[in-house]
Amino acid sequence: MKANKVFTTILILIGSLVVVSCKSDNSSEESRFLLKISVENPGDFSGKGWSEIKEIDDKKVRIMHNKEANFTVPAWWGNNARPKEGEIFVMEIDYQDVFTGPFVVSSFGNCENAVQFISKGEKAAYEFRGGKEIVNGLSELHRIVGENDLEWKTAMIPVSWDYLYAGEGNPAGFGKQEFSIKLMNNNDKNLPISAIRIRKATKNDEEQYNAEMRTWIKKNQQKYYANREDNILDAELPNSWKSKNCIPYLRNYLSPILPYDIPEKEEIGSTINVRMATNEIECKQLGVFANGRDIQRVSISLSDMKNEKGELFEGEIKLHTVEYAFVKKEDGSLTIDAQRIWPLYEADIKNGNSQAFWLTFETDSLVNSGLYKGGIDILIKGKRVVKVPLEIEVMPIRLLTMEAAALSMGGCVTGLVPFHNISYAVKNNVNATNLWFASVRPAMGKIDGKLVLDFTLLDEWMKEAKRLGWQNIVYFLGGNPYGFPRTMNLERELFVVMQDEGTREEREEKFLKLAAEESNRGHIIKEIRDVYSQWIEEVTKHAHENGWPELILTPFDEPAKAVQKPYRKEGYEKDDLVIGTGPWIRPHFIDACQLIRKSAPHTRIYGSIHHASGIEYLPYIDVFCTNAIHEDLLLGDKVRADGKDKYFWQYTGVGAGSEPARMRYSFGFYFGAFDSRGSLLWAYNWGNRFDTTEGDNWMICWDTPFGTIPTLSYEGLREAWDDRRYIETLKRIAAMKDKEEEVQMFLKRIFDEASHSRKKGGEDTVNDFWNETNDLQKLDEWRYSIADKIIEISGLEERK
Repeated sequence: MKANKVFTTILILIGSLVVVSCKSDNSSEESRFLLKISVENPGDFSGKGWSEIKEIDDKKVRIMHNKEANFTVPAWWGNNARPKEGEIFVMEIDYQDVFTGPFVVSSFGNCENAVQFISKGEKAAYEFRGGKEIVNGLSELHRIVGENDLEWKTAMIPVSWDYLYAGEGNPAGFGKQEFSIKLMNNNDKNLPISAIRIRKATKNDEEQYNAEMRTWIKKNQQKYYANREDNILDAELPNSWKSKNCIPYLRNYLSPILPYDIPEKEEIGSTINVRMATNEIECKQLGVFANGRDIQRVSISLSDMKNEKGELFEGEIKLHTVEYAFVKKEDGSLTIDAQRIWPLYEADIKNGNSQAFWLTFETDSLVNSGLYKGGIDILIKGKRVVKVPLEIEVMPIRLLTMEAAALSMGGCVTGLVPFHNISYAVKNNVNATNLWFASVRPAMGKIDGKLVLDFTLLDEWMKEAKRLGWQNIVYFLGGNPYGFPRTMNLERELFVVMQDEGTREEREEKFLKLAAEESNRGHIIKEIRDVYSQWIEEVTKHAHENGWPELILTPFDEPAKAVQKPYRKEGYEKDDLVIGTGPWIRPHFIDACQLIRKSAPHTRIYGSIHHASGIEYLPYIDVFCTNAIHEDLLLGDKVRADGKDKYFWQYTGVGAGSEPARMRYSFGFYFGAFDSRGSLLWAYNWGNRFDTTEGDNWMICWDTPFGTIPTLSYEGLREAWDDRRYIETLKRIAAMKDKEEEVQMFLKRIFDEASHSRKKGGEDTVNDFWNETNDLQKLDEWRYSIADKIIEISGLEERK
């Protein structure tokens, strides 16, 4: 690292700390640090949870007395709200290991769960309610595992530009960056901190962070491994491979390789064949089987890919390692799954077991069509032991983008995601998102008897989300009807804000009792109708005028639950103020839609409709999204027949494990057979932080300061929408070549086959909804037949 230029050392007194700008020329070691924080003076550590200065082992420290304590530092990157896009830093924290851990370090970044407001009287706070607690809105950066060995150690906490925010609206004040440290074990306490330093991150920091996260997961799940027997299986190998220890094999990525899998004869020694357009991402799965003994430090590398002219493949090829972890299944049991795809790392493989590696291939306008040949080397302790042939055929096809094809894909998120996730999502065909008022909303207050909204923080995030490529946001103003009226989130919050007397709890209780009265259930209560309309009008107008993605509003989730048995309150059985679903849900949803239409006439209204009978809501909504196509195969036609301003969408769900086959089939050829133009996924990042053995988890990715870590399901989702892009590209070219009738008949045969290949099951539209094909090989066959058709009617010839 180059030494910084000479700067004058600046001492900034802030409460309990002395903060030193370390751009000095004292030494090359010191010049690495952009900021050093000492505990020797009053300032940033003077908040709740920190002790006065103590001395332990000749070190001056502050001790965390509470389970969580916050501290702030000046924005070391200058006067901007955030550092430069792409910048990543590391916060070094010197601590004594007196805990069993882990401890979690978080930051305020105006992302993740950072904009979750609770209104208190006339004030807007940035806290959100988690159970009975008030939890701050910081985003987790890293968790450090404790060993309770009393040693002094340094935690390396990475933090990226989009997890930092010191701009307007920041709760700590302009120019200040807030962090927190939280002990996760109830028995841990009195954590000593002696110093904090901040520097630029390196590649080694990313590798260390990723390894530490996997170590924490393994440690947290160790109790489950104790009950698991190791399987040592003998594979039936071709004669030429029987004496070899390291057996590479190729398997369809839609069938994830698990640790106890063994290769089939035909999978061993196969060439990796990739076929793709000039603007596409493709993926492959490569397994390595340990034959006869354990293998340590297994990895892969890439040789040059060249065409017959000797030209290099100018696309991008990324190598990854698949992490195996325990996940909770739908029945509550735990199983090992191929869960996450990390940047490449070395893996150990037990005798008779397998390890999966993942390859992604990306093309762009710089890549010439043609056939490129090379290979993937299998490495043991860094040395090549076997080579797997690799061929990439780049077809002379440029696919329509999601936007050009008028397709929309979004997933339900727990809050505002960091910006690097949006870039990753758009690249992987996720060009929208689904937000919930319960976790994301403008700050709300009552001033001089009037509702006042503050968009400061939302503006900053929304404008950037639009710039990065998110086209629309389905915004759920309420939740599950099983929790009615508590889950009427916008209505409840407006009532709380506009009341003049009582604590928050008292105001909430008053709303819940009023809204549950028989005379009030079927509509928005009179006490908030005007401010409900005002909120809709102000939010939609502000969004339109300030460059937000399109807001598509829905009063609450799944109104078709109105047809279910009255007073069903699944998940809210112990809440005496909840009455649940019933016939009142239908008129309540319609009333809210009509208020939205009146207040924002040009705003699209959405409905998640999970029963075919929900077609009755069509007059009141614009976007009809269903997971119940099996109840009525003509639902899409019925929606489209209602006019050009009606949009037919479909949705399904995912767990926390690997479901690439379900994702690709559902969002690709199955939904495509019904010509739905958009989709939702339940859910995108809804669950625990990496360890998903506890709680309920519906997610396809996790975020770190270094990037987005996907599941195999995310890969299947991207491939599904690539299938759709191939379909739409073929339609567009057919229209240009006057071959629409021919292509319609061609696609109809594929769609008929796709819809009829659906397996039985997955038809409980509340708790168990999914789609799966009975022939995985067909998915590629259908895609490549469409690619061939594009080339045929375009008059193009593939380069051989």
